[in-house]
Amino acid sequence: MTQAAESLTDRTARAAQWRVVGSGVGALSQFAVSVLLARLLTPADFGVVALALVVLGLARPIGDLGIGNAIVQRRALTDRHVRVAFTFSVLLGVTVALLVALLAPLAALAMRDPRVTSVLRALSLQFALGGGAVVAGGLLRRRLDFRRQFFIESGSYLLGYGGVAVGLALLGFGVWSLVWGGLVQTLVSSVAQVAVVRHAARPLLARSELAELLHFGVGSAVSGTVNYIALNSDNFVVGRWLGAASLGLYSRAYTLMNLPFTYASAVMSSVLFPAFSQVQGEPPRVRRAYLLLTQLTAMVAASAMATMAVVAPHFVRALYGSRWGGAVLPLQILCVAGYFRALYHLGGVVAQSVGRVYGELRNQTIYAGLVIAGALIGSRFDLPGVAVGVSGAILFMFLATAQLALSATGTPWRGYLRVQVGALVTAGVTCSVALAVRLVLESRQATSAAITLAVLAAAAVPWSIGMLQMLGEPDFAPLRQRLPPWCESRMNAIARLAYRSAYLMARAWWFVRRPHTFGSVVAVWCDGRLLLVRSSYRRQYNLPGGFMKPRETALDAAVREVSEELHLALPPDALTLRWHGSTIFEHRHDTTTIWEIVLDAQPSIHVDGREVVWAGWWTPAEALALALSPPVRAYLASR
Repeated sequence: MTQAAESLTDRTARAAQWRVVGSGVGALSQFAVSVLLARLLTPADFGVVALALVVLGLARPIGDLGIGNAIVQRRALTDRHVRVAFTFSVLLGVTVALLVALLAPLAALAMRDPRVTSVLRALSLQFALGGGAVVAGGLLRRRLDFRRQFFIESGSYLLGYGGVAVGLALLGFGVWSLVWGGLVQTLVSSVAQVAVVRHAARPLLARSELAELLHFGVGSAVSGTVNYIALNSDNFVVGRWLGAASLGLYSRAYTLMNLPFTYASAVMSSVLFPAFSQVQGEPPRVRRAYLLLTQLTAMVAASAMATMAVVAPHFVRALYGSRWGGAVLPLQILCVAGYFRALYHLGGVVAQSVGRVYGELRNQTIYAGLVIAGALIGSRFDLPGVAVGVSGAILFMFLATAQLALSATGTPWRGYLRVQVGALVTAGVTCSVALAVRLVLESRQATSAAITLAVLAAAAVPWSIGMLQMLGEPDFAPLRQRLPPWCESRMNAIARLAYRSAYLMARAWWFVRRPHTFGSVVAVWCDGRLLLVRSSYRRQYNLPGGFMKPRETALDAAVREVSEELHLALPPDALTLRWHGSTIFEHRHDTTTIWEIVLDAQPSIHVDGREVVWAGWWTPAEALALALSPPVRAYLASR
């Protein structure tokens, strides 16, 4: 790897770390503010603002004509480009603000709600306030400086939106608390970005530089406009045909469904776009990163959506109150599509980074048509019907975007689906655990708050195990190496707790089912001493190894397990079969195969501190004095 590649990798990793931190802080702060505002305001208040935001979203790509993305994507960027971009963005922001204010009555007429006029005119000031920060924001992304972006975004939201909106809501300003909160947030963010970047700002309009920026920017803006139509046309349909109150319920359901995308896929894609723009001529690197991010996003989204669908009735009632109960069924339906929603945006980032902009635009156009058609047809069956129609459109977009990204990077569908298998298995286990806990607590008439907390805590156990197992794979080694020491130690502690919890649940299942299990372990000898290990969830010492997977031979299972547990590579042809038998252990009929190998020197052994917490060498006499598993004791007794 070249020095330039190493530098980009390091900067991308640091940027990703800051985006992850930002997503966590953003999720908590936005969640807290939304709960407070939901308690202080009515669904109709949120609905009016949501209607205005539909119009603002349509105008937003025009507000900068993709200049910010052009700043990020352009390889050779001069001061003249920066000055031209700044001048053009300021003028364009003021122009769009005036146009939106003038057309506000027509938008209100289309929405069938006269309150939209005044709200939309006030919020149009965001274009004028934000125009001066378009270039500064683009330069921060281009430099992968997400540390500063984190402080700017967090501070502007908490001080600007959270403080102002909640404060005005307490004073009884109603819908205008949301309006002023949004304006102050935009002002604080814009001022902070310009102050931090301090780029060349002397006015300049030059035809050549402007044309170079708009060549990419206009295409990006058109794609963004179509994308916004696709993502918000369902809001327009619900608001116009079902009313503002129904839109408030639907938007709340969609927001909850969209959380994995907002705080996983979107977070990573914001880092990937500037990074991929610098390596777009190296498809293997893009492909590897795309598959790793797909695997990571799938692990988050699958279990999150499964758990949300199970806990939705109590989650909504406990946090938002009983008047938001109409959002429960649409939320549960949308959770089915939430997994695909979280994944398809990653494909769009890959497609744009390698130049497939118009392929992405074609998919977005079809998607927008499907969303409108699905929402219109579904509106006949109220909000659940809309949720079903939109879910069908999301499934199409997942398939179309994945095909585009896979063809651009030369990745087969089999490889793309393979990296998602672990996430889907984890989600199945997580959903089962969550449902069991919910049913038990419902039978005991527990409160919605208690059920919500218990279900989330129970679901976290299998999800944590799946996530930690995935992060332990070799492909994720670069990510683990960049974690701070305290983070790794906390992860190890959580992993040990998760393994113990899962083991207790497995013991309960074995007690009921009395299954027949198959295991394969290795007796590693050196200088007359035997290598024994102890796991974080059993008190007995054992040989390195574990359960056999379906259609896996005993020899393959033994080699794989030793490699996973101790990072010790054993040659299969050097292993000799020494013991095979069955015992009753932990309520299981356990059939174990023991292989043997004699080494000339003690190898280097790495214990992960999660599943395996100790490994050491013992003489046979010393080993027999320990608490051993039945197969190991039988093996030593037979020698």
